[in-house]
Amino acid sequence: MRPSPPFPAAPELGQATEAVRRSMGSATSDVRLGRFVLAAVGALLLGAGAVAPWVTVGIPNESAHTTLRGTDLPDGMVVLVCAVLFLGLLIAGRVMRSRAARQGIAVGGGLAGAVAGSLALAFLIGGKDRDVVVSALGVPRTVWAVVGAFRDPRFGVHLVLVGAVFCVAGAVWTLRTPSFDPAARNLAA
Repeated sequence: MRPSPPFPAAPELGQATEAVRRSMGSATSDVRLGRFVLAAVGALLLGAGAVAPWVTVGIPNESAHTTLRGTDLPDGMVVLVCAVLFLGLLIAGRVMRSRAARQGIAVGGGLAGAVAGSLALAFLIGGKDRDVVVSALGVPRTVWAVVGAFRDPRFGVHLVLVGAVFCVAGAVWTLRTPSFDPAARNLAA
């Protein structure tokens, strides 16, 4: 009679390793999906905010009432470019298998989100009085002194800010998530 070996036979060990790999792969997929959804919603908010109204000038419901969309201004066009760039990087990051490549793409996406957010924040703080808004309206500066008193930021700028926060959060989450690779985990132990 042979004594039983102290370690499991090779097929049993292989099945256990495969079960661990499947469970780790599931966690990896869920985390990657969560990051993807967060960043995708952020990019869509950036794009929607870029084409939405940014400022209303004049008395509402009167003939002297004018609404400027984000794409009527250079800042809004840059935000729209950042949204398209972020969506492209997001799709590229989703198909990448290398963690280092995903992290590099996340840095680029985070920068695009930060640029869009900083433009929207600068517009909210003081952009309503800039010469770009006055020239987009087509009124002389002297008329702006009277009509410009009735100006109101609209929801498009706020959508861009929320979208930028989501984009940057998705990028930071990508950078901060540890590797779920079991081989890397064994080397660290």
